Amino acid sequence: MNLEERTYSVLIISQSETFVHSLSSLLLPARFHPQQVVTSAGAARRAFSELAYDLVVINARFPDDPILHLAKDLSLASGTAVLLLVPAEFLQETKAEVQSHGVFTLDKPVSRHLMEVALSWLIAAHERLRRAETRSLSLEDRMQKIRLINRAKWALIDRYGWTESQAHHHLEKLAMDKGLTKREAAEAVLEE
Repeated sequence: MNLEERTYSVLIISQSETFVHSLSSLLLPARFHPQQVVTSAGAARRAFSELAYDLVVINARFPDDPILHLAKDLSLASGTAVLLLVPAEFLQETKAEVQSHGVFTLDKPVSRHLMEVALSWLIAAHERLRRAETRSLSLEDRMQKIRLINRAKWALIDRYGWTESQAHHHLEKLAMDKGLTKREAAEAVLEE
């Protein structure tokens, strides 16, 4: 699927209506949906508990402790890319605090062009996290399959005194004869 066809959910955390209006003009509903705006860290946590947003943009007046913890926590959430905007005088110390947690930081004010670039960075980061999560789930699934098949082999070895090779051959034959996957054949052996 082309990235242009994908939609991204966006959580905006800002007390500035001007900022929200400017950002919303960049977030076309065909590409960025749903969009939710909240004004506090607590409201953001509640919103995130209902929907794990793909992208989070935080417009901070100053980088206080709740906002920094929120940015770090949301960035650690599965597949979420976070951008934290702070006043220029706080940029270096804020970046040092949140960068190791995967939070992007920019100083304010932000030009329209730079915000477009930042949104493209967030999308790229989200896609990379999504692919890594998919690979991780796929690897875990394969490991579970291998463990299940090995348990079935050991059950056959214990039950019939076969070698590992004989148990492996039996599972393959059972799967082929009954039109099952190896996983299904292993489950059938373990249910006997």
